[in-house]
Amino acid sequence: MTGKPEIRLAAVLLLFLAGMAHAETVPAPAPECRALHVVAAKYDGPARYAHGLLWKISKPGIRPSYLFGTIHLADKEVVDLPPVVSEKLAGSRIFVMEALPQAAEAAKLSQMMIFGDQQRLDKLLSASMFKQVVDILAAYHLDEETVNKLKPWAAFITMSYPADLRPILDLQLLETAKDKGLDTRGLETLAEEGEIFNGMKLQDQLTLLKDSACYHDRFLKDFKVMKSLYLKRDLKGLYLYSQRYRFNDNHVYDSLSGRLLTRRNRTMADRIRPILREGGAFIAIGALHLTGSDGVLALLNKKNYRITRVY
Repeated sequence: MTGKPEIRLAAVLLLFLAGMAHAETVPAPAPECRALHVVAAKYDGPARYAHGLLWKISKPGIRPSYLFGTIHLADKEVVDLPPVVSEKLAGSRIFVMEALPQAAEAAKLSQMMIFGDQQRLDKLLSASMFKQVVDILAAYHLDEETVNKLKPWAAFITMSYPADLRPILDLQLLETAKDKGLDTRGLETLAEEGEIFNGMKLQDQLTLLKDSACYHDRFLKDFKVMKSLYLKRDLKGLYLYSQRYRFNDNHVYDSLSGRLLTRRNRTMADRIRPILREGGAFIAIGALHLTGSDGVLALLNKKNYRITRVY
């Protein structure tokens, strides 16, 4: 699918919201849309992991590895790596990303993203909401017939990032690693990532899609702020900004955020540790997986790895 939505599953966090008191209400843009609240989130992570994108992970007797936080964008300011990051990648033996975009896995995920029976999206949405979804996804080079075959979660994932056809940072890192002859690996499979959404109840998938369609313009504008925070290496700021929205009935996001972020942080940390024992790895995962009390950096530190900020 256009724009490699399968690579971006892990980073759809702008809507995964914290349970805080309401501070500001955004007027619903249409009768079908729910009121959106802007809230004051709290950061509970260790202060030492609040700033930085590149981290040295070490233990005595093992060659150090490096953990790099990405943002799944193709913006030139993002993909033009600082020299120190390029140097550590070039000096590694192993490159690891969240999920390798292998053809067989991508095919499995693509099948998961579309209805396999007579179900169609226009039968699940009002005519006006379906038209809004079609209009939004036209920017992603998807025609109405294709959109109609998408499961609600797949349409939601696709529209959750800017319609930029250039390779995102993670894929550029992968290509660089391949060019340099590094052993390339994934921490998860694309099917594992897709099942986070595919296993949701249909009504919950529809909630995600309708909320995203209602506030699509607002959420895309937020990426400018997120990019700015990323370039400043402000992990705490990224975390707080990603947690700034809430709906009155927030159960879909409360549940999904635990499975998409917290649970996956633990899985990633567990799968990273054997790679660290080999030494010489460059591991690239979404920056929001690094920080917080349940972030990958804190989890690795609990396993007696020394964590040192490099950049």
